[in-house]
Amino acid sequence: MFADIIIDITHEKLDKVFQYRIPPELEGVLQVGMEVIVPFGKGNKETHGYVIGFSEKADYDLAKIKEVLCIEENHQEIESKLIALAAWVREYYGGTMIQALKTVLPIKKKERIQHKRKVKLLLNEEEGSFLRDGSEFSTAMNACGRNRKEAIGVDIIKGDRLVALDALEEVSKTHKYNLATSISKVADNYHSEIIELDNFQYFDCSDFDEDIASNIIGTITGMVLGYCNWKKPILGFSKPKNNQIKVSLRCSKLLAYDGIHFGNMIREIAKEVGGTGGGHAIACGAYIPNEKKSEFLDKFNRKLQGKIAN
Repeated sequence: MFADIIIDITHEKLDKVFQYRIPPELEGVLQVGMEVIVPFGKGNKETHGYVIGFSEKADYDLAKIKEVLCIEENHQEIESKLIALAAWVREYYGGTMIQALKTVLPIKKKERIQHKRKVKLLLNEEEGSFLRDGSEFSTAMNACGRNRKEAIGVDIIKGDRLVALDALEEVSKTHKYNLATSISKVADNYHSEIIELDNFQYFDCSDFDEDIASNIIGTITGMVLGYCNWKKPILGFSKPKNNQIKVSLRCSKLLAYDGIHFGNMIREIAKEVGGTGGGHAIACGAYIPNEKKSEFLDKFNRKLQGKIAN
């Protein structure tokens, strides 16, 4: 089943219906009039659109039809009669279909939601305390989150400077030690540990005597990028756990400027090998079956063919 979608871009050349494949999880859920997010253009930029109908047969080459990503969380549905009205408006007055749709859409009232916020002044911390430094404070809170010690962070924010402070210093010290030892496992021998292929590079924790914790594999991957070829994205693979491998990708912002969205790319490839993934254009990740690692690497390399300047 395919969805007929009008893209939310006001341009005469784009004033037509685009066909998108409906993923299994949205079959029976997607309705005419719903606002959705779809990949659009060569860079597969996440773009809003409106479903105006459905088709059972593809009007284009199946290999070129992309998939609906999701329904917009705060979507505004359009009734079928308003879609028909929009078509009449476009025919009678001119303009594009998306302009007509927005003309007939009821105005959404946006209510201002007031949130209670608390501001923590680090200047109130004692001189010499690592909590007085904003960078150190954020690192300490990050350490609590990554090491499943959220309660310690909450107690610190509430003002506990006795038991919680001692515990926080211990968590921070352990976190920094893990980062330092993990980065050294890769960086100290990066000529042998980092494998460079045509279009990307990677390191695999399965090759290490000791594993790099999965909760910091993304951080380590980003840090390692400074030791290798920054012109190519780098992938970090954790050791298998329950037959699943965590994959983290980091790259230079310059690659995103070339229109490459690695979050979309890794989501697509992970799905092809039976895993899940996604994320931002330059920082993303996935979980894939252990036995599919070679297939994942091959698909990823071929997907980037011609897009990376070596």
